[in-house]
Parts: sequence; structure tokens; C-alpha cells
Amino acid sequence: MDYPKHIVNVAGVIENEQGEILMIKSTYRPGWEPPGGIVEEGEDAVAALIREVKEETGYEVKITRLVSVLHNTGSPGHLPKIGLVFMGLLAGGEARTSAESAAVGWYPPAEALALAEVEAMKMRLRDALPFSGNVKFRAYKSRPEYQVNLELG
Repeated sequence: MDYPKHIVNVAGVIENEQGEILMIKSTYRPGWEPPGGIVEEGEDAVAALIREVKEETGYEVKITRLVSVLHNTGSPGHLPKIGLVFMGLLAGGEARTSAESAAVGWYPPAEALALAEVEAMKMRLRDALPFSGNVKFRAYKSRPEYQVNLELG
């Protein structure tokens, strides 16, 4: 039996002491988004997120809770993706950009949501801001256009 292949990605809705949300201006997608990326082989999801946030923003973070599980069921020519969205807190470091982040900034929650242009990124923020305490599951397709097929939680 051939098992399906999936990409696992993580995103972090990170808060500072003022309640602002950490956002990056992506170098390869329009708009702003929470930092995150792909889990590498042998890495757990939380370690991957801590690494990705540090790489993309220069900040060290403490991950506090799982907010949502997202399943992009794929489209022709694209592997399906499982996305895990976590919340976390600033733990240190200083802002810096990277090859994946043209800009890094802290924004009030409503402004962070307004800065996100890609629907999948808005969804990550909506699940966390404010967090209801219920972890959500959502199956969706992003191509040819964004469409949610199943939502739980």
C-alpha cells in the first residue's frame, strides 16, 4: 500500500507583554502573516515553530497552546498539507529580517488581522484572536480558490 505524503507546517500567533501580535511581511506571499514554516525530518512541531520564529524574526518564544489543526487537502500538482497553529509568548531576542521575512513587526490584534491578505493566514489569526479554548479543525482547499470543506470545534 502506498501511503499519502503530506507536508506538516506550523504557525505561531505570538504575543508580547502589550498584547501585540508578531507578524512578518513574507518575501514570497502577499501581505503579512504569523511566522512559521515546515517541520523538518526528526523535529517535533513545537521545536520546529520555535526554530522558524527565531529564523524569520530574531525572537525567542515560548509556545503555550495549540489553537487549530488545518488540513489543506491539496490540488493537482501540490501535496496535501497539515498545519498546526499555536499561540505563544515573547521570551527574548531582537527583531531582524531573513530571506523569508522582508519586515518584522508587532501589531494590535485587529491590525494584525487587517494586514493579512491571504485567506489561509487570516484563518490562522481568527482561530487565535481571541482564543475560545476550543481547538479547531478545518479541512480546506486553497486552489483554484479558497474553500472550506469541513470545520469542527
